[in-house]
Amino acid sequence: MPPKRPAAVPVSKAAARGRSPGARSSAGAPAEGAAAEASATIHSGSRLLLASLAVTLAVRMASAFTPSNWLWGVDTFHHWPPPWGAALAVLAALGFVPGVGGRIDHGLVRLGERWRGAGWRGDLFASGGLALALFALRDGVRFTGDFGMRVGLLSLPSPSRQLLEHVYPLDMAVNVLAPRWMWQHGMSDASALQLVGAFMGGLFALAAFRFLRAAGARGRALPAGALVMLSGALLVHFAGYDKFGPLLLGLVMAGAGAARMARDGRGIWTLALGTAIAVLSHRSGYLAVPAVAWTLVRGFAAERDGVRRFEIAAAAALAAGACAAMLPRTFEMVTQFDRAVHLPGGETARARAATTAPALLLHLSTALNVISYLVPMWLVGAAAGWTAWRSKTRPAAGASAARDRFALAPVGALAFVGFVTLVGVEPGGGWARDWDVATGIGTVTALICGFCLVAASRRDGLAGIGGPLVTVALAVCVTLWGVHASERISLRRVERLTTARPSWSAAHRAGLFDFLGIHALNAGRSDGAAALFERAIAVGGPNPRLVYQAGLAYLVAGRLERADSTFRRAAALDRKVAEPWVGRARIALATRDTLTALAYLDSAFTRNPTIPDGRQLLQALRGPRPAR
Repeated sequence: MPPKRPAAVPVSKAAARGRSPGARSSAGAPAEGAAAEASATIHSGSRLLLASLAVTLAVRMASAFTPSNWLWGVDTFHHWPPPWGAALAVLAALGFVPGVGGRIDHGLVRLGERWRGAGWRGDLFASGGLALALFALRDGVRFTGDFGMRVGLLSLPSPSRQLLEHVYPLDMAVNVLAPRWMWQHGMSDASALQLVGAFMGGLFALAAFRFLRAAGARGRALPAGALVMLSGALLVHFAGYDKFGPLLLGLVMAGAGAARMARDGRGIWTLALGTAIAVLSHRSGYLAVPAVAWTLVRGFAAERDGVRRFEIAAAAALAAGACAAMLPRTFEMVTQFDRAVHLPGGETARARAATTAPALLLHLSTALNVISYLVPMWLVGAAAGWTAWRSKTRPAAGASAARDRFALAPVGALAFVGFVTLVGVEPGGGWARDWDVATGIGTVTALICGFCLVAASRRDGLAGIGGPLVTVALAVCVTLWGVHASERISLRRVERLTTARPSWSAAHRAGLFDFLGIHALNAGRSDGAAALFERAIAVGGPNPRLVYQAGLAYLVAGRLERADSTFRRAAALDRKVAEPWVGRARIALATRDTLTALAYLDSAFTRNPTIPDGRQLLQALRGPRPAR
């Protein structure tokens, strides 16, 4: 039997090199110091991310007790009934409990690995589930932007050219022609637009997932990045109201193409197609062009293959062709419409601008509010970006040594600066109502935050933050969807906007009272509707349409004398309108004065021979035609 070999004795590296364990090496010290420094950087990065989540939650909870129009983008907890708001706050705080947060974080890692391994199938499954949710979540109030008008537009026999003059080709095809075709084949107008929005929202989510993969997401970074990008009001915009949907899809596609080009030189056509979709959908799509041009130039310079360079040039030609095709129309709209209505200095914009605070402070507040409303987790993305930048030159052990072909930071900066200029405009309903105008800003912010989160995760910068990220994002997301899908919560928010300080401009407050009045009238609360229309008139001044609507509310409430005097007032304010005369004819008919009703209808037809309400009333006066 061979003799047994002596057991191996552990020897330190220092002893193996012939030094005592206490000896130090001038060569080894810097390496050990660098590793310790990297570990400290990563640890401090995790603490920074946790702090950003805590601040995000704290600001939203504090705003629930501080009614102010300075905080309309972060006060979503305030509009919920107190017990439910408290329950959501507890849910958000659970992630910070070590035992609970650790389990959620572990589950997030497992989910991320399975999702990443599923590839396209996993992305399609997740985006399809979101699309179904978007179709199911309905908004009965339709306060946002042109929501109500877009739904009503579908059922008009022949929409006027004036209603469609600002609609770009892809917006027309996706949000007017497609749902109108569905409505003509038996689907309700609201359901048709809901279906289109859900489909586009699913595509938007799919493009966001592909962007995260292109940025290099793995492990918990894929679901965490999805939460950061999609837990805000960007998805809310797709639930029944898809005005900017094609634009947002184009922006995310362009972002995914840019991330892929920076990593491995691919994604060229995704970038070009996304750019073309954006500029063919809305005039604000041109704000992405500088960032796209920078990406193409940097990608061309980094490429050494002649065929690939030709491909980049061809893709650039596609994007340039789409920009050139829409440039004349865009120039006309900006110079003739936006300059007078939305841009600073325009007559309408000056009337809408609030005068209770300095303009610069208002614009800064608007930017923070719209970004916080659309991307509530933006502060986490900013902290992740700082963490990734701090650890860029101090990679952790085992970190990937692969480097991007060119930096994406200038691309993100150009896109953000371009779109953030939109906060300088004055939308018709005020920013708290027309936040959809800023969805381009929100999309660019979401792309930047998602990329920063992935960059931080490459160096273990997400360790330990999965639990708080999930619970905070989930709670905030639920409060936002409550504002959208619950009539009670939505109306409470609108009412608060009319009374909180600082006050909106008179034009915006009149619009809020007008909206509440129309909703009350449609809900059968005619007396309340009349009072709201009167408040709109008192705030915004005598307006023929508002006065007519007040008269209509009085008529429905049975207050005929008050209705008649209000209709007379509306007719005196604008002698060309026909509706007040139809209203007076209805009052005469209610008192069985047929001759007076016919005389008022004659006055209405003199002003508008095709007024629908007048034709219906005239047919009712003449009675049914005799059968032949």
